[in-house]
Amino acid sequence: MGFSEAIHDSYELLGVYLPCVWTSVALPDNLSPAKVYWMRVIRQGGMQMPLACVESFDFASLTSTVLARENKLNKAESVLGKCAFSEDILRWEWDAQIKAQTKPLPCQHKNWGKSAVEEALCLWKSRDVAADYVEDLCHRIIDLSSVPWETATAELELETAMQILRKAKIRLKKKEEALGVMARQQLQHLIKSPFLTKKMNA
Repeated sequence: MGFSEAIHDSYELLGVYLPCVWTSVALPDNLSPAKVYWMRVIRQGGMQMPLACVESFDFASLTSTVLARENKLNKAESVLGKCAFSEDILRWEWDAQIKAQTKPLPCQHKNWGKSAVEEALCLWKSRDVAADYVEDLCHRIIDLSSVPWETATAELELETAMQILRKAKIRLKKKEEALGVMARQQLQHLIKSPFLTKKMNA
């Protein structure tokens, strides 16, 4: 094999196909060292680049981009080397941050606002029923016309009724604070409110 054939074969190894009429040992002027380097990189990646693409490709821009990224990588590695945490810990925190930021949003339901208002109305009614029962027990206790056993029964039931009333008030207060309203008329008005639906879905 002659020297010119060897040059031709070496360019083919780089993925550059020279015309067969090239028998001179001189290399084309447009094949700079940067181009030869990138042709070798491309060839190592399993790709082949025709000479026409080599002539039109902006190797200088590609080289500048790679050098800038390598410089940025070196700076990042320098900062990482000065960090007091191990790479495993940083990778674990990075994965945790990605999972937290890419977590799907909760399901949106168009009837959540209406359901929340209806639940508040039920709690309001339960509170009123418990309050009426406590009031009735108090009247039976202080009523002088009541027979002794009725008064004793009312006194025994009063403590339990008071506990039920307190729990009902607490549940209703939490629901009212979540809705942002404090009156039954407002709750009735908000049953069909699109704003409340958005608020409960937030």
